[in-house]
Amino acid sequence: MSTTRETEVVCVPRDDPRLYAGYRDRYPADEAYPELPSTRVLWVIGFGDPVVVGRGERRSSFVAAPRDRVSMIGVGGAQHGIRLRLDPLDAFSLFGTPMRALGTEFPEIGAVLGRAGTDLTERLSETPGWPGRFEVLDAALARLRARGPRPDPGVAWAWRRIVATAGAVRISGLADELGMSRRHLARRFHDQVGMAPKTAARVLRFERAAELVADPSRPFAQVAAETGYADQAHFARELRALTLRTPGELRSQTFKP
Repeated sequence: MSTTRETEVVCVPRDDPRLYAGYRDRYPADEAYPELPSTRVLWVIGFGDPVVVGRGERRSSFVAAPRDRVSMIGVGGAQHGIRLRLDPLDAFSLFGTPMRALGTEFPEIGAVLGRAGTDLTERLSETPGWPGRFEVLDAALARLRARGPRPDPGVAWAWRRIVATAGAVRISGLADELGMSRRHLARRFHDQVGMAPKTAARVLRFERAAELVADPSRPFAQVAAETGYADQAHFARELRALTLRTPGELRSQTFKP
């Protein structure tokens, strides 16, 4: 991607592991880049030119739910704003809505948070400097989290188990340990995480593999073995199914899973 990046500021809040990225990019021509499958919720708070998402909608500030497929985002002109990649259970509390309700169409933040989302975007755009913006954002997120719903303890436990094993856990065993039916776990999990437990496990395995693929010294067969795929062929089929790319193509391009 031929972009001239003027600045990027990264801030990790003291009280949790979420990543904020303030960015200011200028593109000499319209381009498109892929958002790969991810268990994270992407929240873009834009102050500059809008981007093109979904079925050609133009958005400045939007939310992308956890996804098991590639989504293309079109960029061009002056892009400026803040990106957040949220744990889905944190996003469930912040937005106060089931993750499945976000769908696949990149809704505007005003459609998710109402006037509070629009007001936050305006206030952030008017606040000078990244430190000040992050202070405003931290305070707003704390208010949203305090009044938002708490994740179901069983869902939170199952999610932590899946994350801790990078997807290498029997989903049926999780339901048995929780003393609930697989269907009940899947329904509540989908509401609060944004995808079914088996899908989340599949995408988490992919995310781990994508991290390892980025290391050019690691053979693909080693990556497949370390991330629980049956063999390199199985690994390649999964990458093709999830990203429409081969391991080599994934390695040769700069992606953020």
